[in-house]
Amino acid sequence: MRGLHGKTAVVTGGASGIGRATAHRLAEEGVDVVVTDVDSEGGETIVERITEAESTDGTAEFRRLDVSDYERFEECLLTVAAEHDGLDILFNNAGIGEGRSFRETTREHRNRLIDVNLNGVWNGCHAALPIFEENGGGVVVNTSSMAGWKPAPITSYAFTKAAVLHFTRSVAGELAQYDVRINAVCPGLIETAMTDEWYSEAQREAMGQQTAFGRWGDPDEVASCVAFLASDDASYVTGRALKVDAGYV
Repeated sequence: MRGLHGKTAVVTGGASGIGRATAHRLAEEGVDVVVTDVDSEGGETIVERITEAESTDGTAEFRRLDVSDYERFEECLLTVAAEHDGLDILFNNAGIGEGRSFRETTREHRNRLIDVNLNGVWNGCHAALPIFEENGGGVVVNTSSMAGWKPAPITSYAFTKAAVLHFTRSVAGELAQYDVRINAVCPGLIETAMTDEWYSEAQREAMGQQTAFGRWGDPDEVASCVAFLASDDASYVTGRALKVDAGYV
């Protein structure tokens, strides 16, 4: 894809699932990728795999980061920008969730969902903006969810993802003056460790049949969309949400 080779990207929640797949895809495109996560072991493992892969044309390194901590997030981005002579791409992907009903959700769990899924996105965008402004522009991609588009029986998770979606649309106009593009991906049924914990095999089979392709998606299929939005091929795209859901109904 155009304009990715030689760029520097920070991928949050990069130790597993969509984040891991995207870190690998960006490295294949020649991007120098900084993988961040609270899971140090998983983060170090993906960096090792990226480094050893023959298809990799970029570099990879790991930094431990809890995205809900604004000061640490800011410090991380400033350090990356200083060491890599700038920051070009931020993929706000870190997220948590459980398949709990609204009745079963505690206030503590609600607060943690907001801190990571919503505040983490705000923190990253806000901390990256001065760096992007100094660099003359940048790109942000946020991970929302199809649960943020339509009602889902995982209310406390869904409302944080809906907020990410609206934040992305709202802030795009403000960031344009700094030549910063911001978009979101909205994954549908994607095979990740988190969704594996939420649903039984029977539930997964039934849900997969509700897509046009009759199956769940792979994280690599989301990673390709993130790479597109981060590339110059999407230079006229901002404030938009790309559904990656195989026509889920």
